[in-house]
This record gives sequence, C-alpha cells and structure tokens, in this order.
Amino acid sequence: MAKSFSLQSVLAIRERAVELLEMQLAGLLAEERELKMRVEQLQRIEHGMFVDLARQQLGVLDLPFIEQVRWQLLNLQKQIRDHTRRLLDVEAQIEAKRKEIIRAEQAKETLEKLKEHEMEAWAAEIARRE
Repeated sequence: MAKSFSLQSVLAIRERAVELLEMQLAGLLAEERELKMRVEQLQRIEHGMFVDLARQQLGVLDLPFIEQVRWQLLNLQKQIRDHTRRLLDVEAQIEAKRKEIIRAEQAKETLEKLKEHEMEAWAAEIARRE
C-alpha cells in the first residue's frame, strides 16, 4: 500500500506557482528583447537623420527642411529616452522576478525534501513491522 504525502496539495500549489513565475519571467524577457530592438532601431534612424542633416548643411541651406529634421530628431530622441526608461524598468522587474523564482523554488524544494523524509520514515516503519 502506497503512502500519500500529507502536504501533496501544498507541494502541487508551489509547483504551479513556480511555473507561473517562470512564464511571467519569459514574458518580461520577451518584452526586454523587443525594447532593446526598438531602441537600436530608433538609434539607427537617429544616426541616419544626423547624416542627412549634415549633408543638407553642405550646400544651399534649406532652413524649413533643417527645422523639420530638427523637430523630428527631438521627437525621436524623446522616444529613445522613453523606451530606454521602460527598458530599465523591465530589467529591474526581471531581476525581481528571478529572485522571486529562487524563493519559490526553495519553498518547493523544502516540501520535496519533507516528502522524501516522510516517505523514508514510512518505508522504515513498514520494514520494521515486517
């Protein structure tokens, strides 16, 4: 006759909690990748605009065009700052989530060890009776 672990339902909840945390971490990591790619893309666009602006200033100056590019650059730089701030926030969330996963794993492992000890004690009791 097999003995059931008295805290099996708690262990199952802890296992599901770890799985949920890992899925949340995966979502944060995906968001981080997307933000990094977007910041890099915006920086490439910014670089291209600076090159275009420098070329435009070599010949006859087209002041309305230069002013338009300047405003576009300011807007682009604001987008870069906003995305960079969001990226820093996501990176902090990732670090916090990793720590949370470690704590959840430790709690789960504690129950698993308790289960193992309980099963060993039960097996020893059965052996003693026989």
